[in-house]
Amino acid sequence: MPKSLSSLFSSHTFVLLCFFGISISMEALATKIQMGIDVLQANNYSMLKGKRVGLLTHKAGVNRDGVSTIHLLHRSPLVTLRALYGPEHGIDGVAQAEAKVNSGTHRQTGLTVYSLYGEYRKPTSSMLQGIDAMIVDLQDVGVRSYTYVSCMKLAMEACFENNKQVIILDRPNPLGGIKVDGPLMEEAWKSYVGPFPTPYVHGLTIGEIARIAKASPGWLDVDDKIRQRGQLTILSMRGWHRRMLWTDTGLTWVATSPNIPNLSAVLGYPMTGLGAQIGGFKPVSYTHLRAHET
Repeated sequence: MPKSLSSLFSSHTFVLLCFFGISISMEALATKIQMGIDVLQANNYSMLKGKRVGLLTHKAGVNRDGVSTIHLLHRSPLVTLRALYGPEHGIDGVAQAEAKVNSGTHRQTGLTVYSLYGEYRKPTSSMLQGIDAMIVDLQDVGVRSYTYVSCMKLAMEACFENNKQVIILDRPNPLGGIKVDGPLMEEAWKSYVGPFPTPYVHGLTIGEIARIAKASPGWLDVDDKIRQRGQLTILSMRGWHRRMLWTDTGLTWVATSPNIPNLSAVLGYPMTGLGAQIGGFKPVSYTHLRAHET
């Protein structure tokens, strides 16, 4: 594992990693892959035995059959689910971009939902009381400015600081694992829409980003000793390969936010997302930009 992202992305090693397994035929990839949640379910939730868990997820956190991870864990007698945590757009995915979301109670389960895009973005110690591990099941879109990776980062920091295990249920990068584009994030511009020094289109899954962050000094804003002793488990996918776009996975896309309802928006976001943020334009499902009316 390289010591810094700059060396990772500038080295031939990363290129080789990106192209590893390219000889796999597309015919072999026709069936649905298993995401992290599917692997957890197939293993009868064995890694959660004896643990009180919290779940950081959203509307797109579903298994390959479209069943919500919230309901899978809550209904299983093998899982002790104690709390829910929601990112930007809320746990139900309906809040607009940058709109603050309040904490509350999940209507279907009665569990407390702690908003991580309201008064707090980093879980407080009190939010983590009563759990032994936090499960993260967030569908990212493969672009640096999309905030679910930032939410994961702050959750990792809080859990490491409070001696809680972090379990990442990995999911596909819908843009695939080969395309990498745009400049590296400079440290001076680090923010919630740029938490890590990656290219704008980074070619990584959310689990891979978590693994690099855990292994790389300076990626997490915690003392290095805390980072090193932090407990991180990545539940990898089965059947996913770097060359796969979302359309190759056999999975159905679930809206990750109001303006990313479909794959056209996923493909458009890398080209129009920054324009919407800094150019005073209004995104139309990120397929084109429209000037604000005055």
